[in-house]
Amino acid sequence: MEDFEPRVEGVSDVVRLIEAGKIRLGYKAKSKNGKEYPKAADHFVVKHLPEVVAVYGETPKSLDICLPLNDLTKIYPQELRAYGGNKALKCHGNGVVAQRYNDTTESWERREVCRDGGCDWYTSKKCSFVSQLWVVLPKVDMFKAYRIISGSFNTTVNLNTFFKQLAETFNGKIRGIPITLKLVEITNNPVVSGKRIASQNYVIVPEAGFKADYESVSNILSGDSGFVLPASNLALPAIDPSKEVLTDDSDPTLPVPTDSAPNKDELEDLFKRASMAMKITVNEARENYIVGHEGDIDSFKASIEKKEAGK
Repeated sequence: MEDFEPRVEGVSDVVRLIEAGKIRLGYKAKSKNGKEYPKAADHFVVKHLPEVVAVYGETPKSLDICLPLNDLTKIYPQELRAYGGNKALKCHGNGVVAQRYNDTTESWERREVCRDGGCDWYTSKKCSFVSQLWVVLPKVDMFKAYRIISGSFNTTVNLNTFFKQLAETFNGKIRGIPITLKLVEITNNPVVSGKRIASQNYVIVPEAGFKADYESVSNILSGDSGFVLPASNLALPAIDPSKEVLTDDSDPTLPVPTDSAPNKDELEDLFKRASMAMKITVNEARENYIVGHEGDIDSFKASIEKKEAGK
């Protein structure tokens, strides 16, 4: 009998990182009427990850990370997503084309209409941007990966910009390079009820986790970095987006399930009512709903009814 290596191609050669958990960016707060809503945290939410708490404490504002792979399309995927009332993924796309789940046929169907084609789910805000960053926390465990999921435009631009600079500097070899992620407060100034107010948000700002002067960068390029790299032939944990559910509804930048999202027409009618009752523009009414009432439609309705009643 001919001898052969006791390995099965496509099975024995598949090795992947273990997903240790998600690092969250928000938590559930309660409005004045007791209704829960997602609120951005001023720190990385890790209290559900005891191994991370042991190193960084419960409220870290910065984390030491490295990227597990060189391929940014795999370690930092970005797409538009919509979730159903059961928090299951219902549609995802890249702005040009999409795939939407058909409940009748129980299958995924390609759609040539996405954000750029005026998709009804996108225009009614049932769909929004989602990014997922895979990271390794070297001070916690070099053999496991964590996910940081966000819908923040500024966070995404910050990370994309830094990773592009890193890749161009190190000839695409960014795996294992020390990076520090900081959660930083920024202030926006929307107009609410005719007045400009300060609105605080938190975004991720990446920095080099090493001395980034010319000599140090040259040493890294020459291979004299001293960095301990994650294994190069590992794949990321197997995640099938079509079977994934919205497990983190505590981040206000992420999509809300379509069944629980306020109806677009109802919201527009409320904005018009608020505009007339409060003597503000429709855009100012929209800011009032988002910032002043934190997306709580019941609280927003109550404030409009008070103004209409002359109170």
